[in-house]
Amino acid sequence: MTYKIVLLLGLGLFLFPNVNIAQTPTMGSAKEYVLFTSVGAITNTSISQITGNVGSNVGAATGFGNVNGVMQSQNTATATCSSDVASLYNQLDAATATIFPSATLGGDTLMAGIYSVTGASTLTNTLTLNAQGNPNSVFIFKLQGAFSARADAKVVLLNGALACNVFWKIEGVTSIGTGVTMRGTIVTNNAAITISAGDTIEGRVFTTAGGISVTNTLAYIPLGCGSTVLTGPAAPSLGTTANFALFTTTGALGNTGTSSISGDVGSNSATPTGFNPALVTGTVHSTPNSFTSACASDLATVYSYLSSLSADIELLYPAQFGNKLVLTPHVYLLNAATTFTDSLFLNAQGNPNAIFVIKLYGAPTTSTFSNVVLINGTQSKNVFWVVNGAVTIAANSIFRGTIICNNGAISFDVNCTLDGRALTTSGAVGVNTLNAIAPNAPINYYSQTSGDPAMLSNWNSAMDGTGTAPTNLTTRTSYIVQNTHTLTSTGALAFGTTNSILEIQNGGRVIASSGNPIRFANSSILQLQVGSEFSSNTTDTLQVVNLIGGKISIGTGTTLCLNGNVTTSAGVISGSSSSNLTIGAAVGSLLFDQSTPGTSNVIHTLTIGGGTDASISLGNDLLINPTGKLSFSALGTKTLTTTGHTLTLQSSPLGSAMIDNTNGATLIGIIRVENYVQANGRKYRFLASPIVGGNSLQWRNNGTNESGQGIAITGTGTVDASISNQASAFTYLETNTNEGTTINGSGKWPAIDGNTSLINGNGYRVFIRGDRTISLVTSNSVNNATTIWVEGSYPSSPVSPSLTYTTAAANGWNLVGNPYPCTLDWGAVTGGDRINIDNAIYIWHPINTTNALGGYASYVNGIGTGTPNVGTQYISSGQAFFVKANASSPTLSMRESHKISSEAGGRIFKSAPLKPNSIRLTLFDANKKLDDAVMYFEEGATNNFDPEFDAYDLTSYIGFSSQNKLDTFAISGTSLPLENETYALYANLGSGNYALQFSDLNSFSTLPELYFRDKFLNKNILLTDKGFYAFTVDSNSQNTFGNTRFELQFKYKALGENELDRTQNKLMVYPNPASEVLNLVIQDNIQALCVFDASGKIIIKLPGNTNKMDCSHLTSGLYVIEVETKQGNFYCKFIK
Repeated sequence: MTYKIVLLLGLGLFLFPNVNIAQTPTMGSAKEYVLFTSVGAITNTSISQITGNVGSNVGAATGFGNVNGVMQSQNTATATCSSDVASLYNQLDAATATIFPSATLGGDTLMAGIYSVTGASTLTNTLTLNAQGNPNSVFIFKLQGAFSARADAKVVLLNGALACNVFWKIEGVTSIGTGVTMRGTIVTNNAAITISAGDTIEGRVFTTAGGISVTNTLAYIPLGCGSTVLTGPAAPSLGTTANFALFTTTGALGNTGTSSISGDVGSNSATPTGFNPALVTGTVHSTPNSFTSACASDLATVYSYLSSLSADIELLYPAQFGNKLVLTPHVYLLNAATTFTDSLFLNAQGNPNAIFVIKLYGAPTTSTFSNVVLINGTQSKNVFWVVNGAVTIAANSIFRGTIICNNGAISFDVNCTLDGRALTTSGAVGVNTLNAIAPNAPINYYSQTSGDPAMLSNWNSAMDGTGTAPTNLTTRTSYIVQNTHTLTSTGALAFGTTNSILEIQNGGRVIASSGNPIRFANSSILQLQVGSEFSSNTTDTLQVVNLIGGKISIGTGTTLCLNGNVTTSAGVISGSSSSNLTIGAAVGSLLFDQSTPGTSNVIHTLTIGGGTDASISLGNDLLINPTGKLSFSALGTKTLTTTGHTLTLQSSPLGSAMIDNTNGATLIGIIRVENYVQANGRKYRFLASPIVGGNSLQWRNNGTNESGQGIAITGTGTVDASISNQASAFTYLETNTNEGTTINGSGKWPAIDGNTSLINGNGYRVFIRGDRTISLVTSNSVNNATTIWVEGSYPSSPVSPSLTYTTAAANGWNLVGNPYPCTLDWGAVTGGDRINIDNAIYIWHPINTTNALGGYASYVNGIGTGTPNVGTQYISSGQAFFVKANASSPTLSMRESHKISSEAGGRIFKSAPLKPNSIRLTLFDANKKLDDAVMYFEEGATNNFDPEFDAYDLTSYIGFSSQNKLDTFAISGTSLPLENETYALYANLGSGNYALQFSDLNSFSTLPELYFRDKFLNKNILLTDKGFYAFTVDSNSQNTFGNTRFELQFKYKALGENELDRTQNKLMVYPNPASEVLNLVIQDNIQALCVFDASGKIIIKLPGNTNKMDCSHLTSGLYVIEVETKQGNFYCKFIK
């Protein structure tokens, strides 16, 4: 029996390689290196973040900026390392393999063991190494040929696997593609190694002979397996300096703005100025005293100790300090004036007591929004900056640690945060709206399991739960969500205080559930590590955010406000087509989730500004949903920067995204504006470029044929070939005198080709067949929907297109364009913004039925015409329209204040608004509506052309003739009609049968008898609302058409004696239309009154003895008011 058990055990060990236990090879001095070659050069391109020594025993290292390690070259140390690398290679080469996978690694989960691949091998997708709970498990891969890792491949460690226990022995060239995450120690034999942009190396990269090339790489020595535990030097004894946030031994100490200080403020030689004691948690030492004297003495002692420490790493490029550099607990030296840009990460590697000392010999300065970020247990109380020279911290920066400055001034520009102290032995200290807190060694608390973050018992001062729970969640400290824990709010949670940190570690997640926000205190910090997530499924506000990695997700239909600086290293914000983002402060650069372009990098509404200064810079592309917008608050300074990336305003059948009134904001960089074109026929459209720098090549999708994208432009020049090669895109030239004063002469429409710069504010006429997949070289009548786009910079307000007035040419007709990516309200373009320009606008609408290609819709003074859709005052983004100059030197200024984002672009054509005292005529032939015209009566108008009241007839079917018979109007405003006054109707029609419909007669407050006269047939018809009149035109008979056959006549009915008395007592109301209060005028006393809506329902019923009625609560529409008097009941119509 014993023999059988032993035999079975032996067979099991042989058959199941996951129980094979490889021996960990020794590395000697090589374990301190992250990059090393025995023979060859080491080169770096762009900025890489390197932690560990870098060296070559025969060759140079070039292109590296600041390295968190020692640069070694051809010395005793490299000779020793070369020998140790050779030894490491020999140990790996001698290991006996028992597992033989295929040459394509990836998509698998492997257990510990020794693997061998014959020939070249490739890493694809994700390779998972599973230690099965044993942190001592060793993985050795013997690759007997060249090795390559494809782009975005990953090595993932599972169940306790450690990168320090993973080894790759490679017999050939090693090529790591872009975006790869590689873990373990690579030892390449006699061949070069290439590390590409965006790669992460948790391990080491060695070659026995060959060059090493890295580009924009994050590489660091893994922890564990006996690696050196970094602690840094011993911390200084601060003495009384620990009580101060701001101090100078000799010099002025002043504040500008509203600063909040936690800690003492003082000078040993002067009185601090500008500080509000109510905003200082501590003592403002108004005069030098014994306490400031003791602090001056202790400060000298602290400086003496820190300056005596020997540096173990010199950062060789002080001018490149920052730039997402990662430092570990050491004493660092920068031996020249230092420029700190972007972010600096201080990584304690899990040791909360680790000390950082950074010695700067030369004056340091920072960029705006610079940020010192503390990760993996680093505490600001353990960070010390020893400076010989003046310190200048730029605006909106976040600085952490204690600054010990010797003989130099310290300056903090506006809106900075100091998590530490600013102390100088000699020099002025100046701050402006600073938020500073002297660290007091806060206790960190760790999540213990998934659950509600509000439960105090779910937090503990020890990672393993052996410590104590907090008494609240508002104490200034760090709260750390550990791996695999998901904390979901079940009620509103108030979190933190100034400088409190909620850190979510890799694999952790915090969810603010619907209706249960997590409210972060001002200047509190949300910090996300790689692989973590904060999901906001309710309207919420975040303060300072450090996106070291991970993701902030904005839930469907919710709004997230960022109210503090955001530092982005690799973390992203993920939105959706219905999520909203508000920028309430100067947040810096944001990265949006590009993992699913068009989905994860889309938001509905981006709002910049919340009443204070606010700014944002796009770190990558962002799309605004077709029904959304970019908006700006009215207050504060606001900036949006897209440089290097694109903000896209999407368009679809649902609408087009807009940029609302910018309220003085600054927009820097590129914006792409889309325009969805419906499939309603191969027809002309009037188009415009809503940005500066657009080009007709962009309308053509840069010449790329893509379904649903772009259009074809034919003709000559840079165009798309067609059967006829006739031009299909045109601009308009008002000054051309060869075709008279008509706007339709071909000479007034010069063609443009498919690579023409589009002038912002100008209009263009373009024949659109559909997208670019439609063939132009075969007979084709197909039409489909497409989306066109232009790309460029945002226009400066106002936009004033160049207009002309040439009486011998187009007589002032100018084709202009809405210059903004937002609906324009023509009704707001008044006064000095429209000089020597008529009040009417004219737009070509392709679905109007005037002819096969569409027809004009017009609008003036609150009323529009067009069939079947009339024009309104709203002009869509990307829409062109005609205006008419009426004198020399015309000017048109379109401003930000003229925009109206609440009106979607499609609403420019809609049902006709009801104009008081108006009549609408609609012309039909046997098949469809052909044309319409409107006459209305308003004080100030005349019977001839009035530039503020009338619109010319551009369709040439029917219209109203002016009294002098010189003009024809689609919209004619005139004075109130007199008894028997007539108005001529112009009918330019060919032979055929037609019908006229008369409508809107109910718009008259007091309706006269209105007659339609056909002088050719000698008919006089009393009109009724919606009534029709049929007639025939013979083009050979002049009397059947033109402006002599038809006219309207107004009469007033003859009254008897009793009726005359009632007329003298008739009801009048004003103003009409009314908005707030309606005044009633009648000679007799009112006994009661009622108001009816259009359906006859009683809306208001009041007793008598009143001559005023509140109508502010009524909705817009037509109403009838009835008053009861002794003489009887009287009626009158009014409009709200």
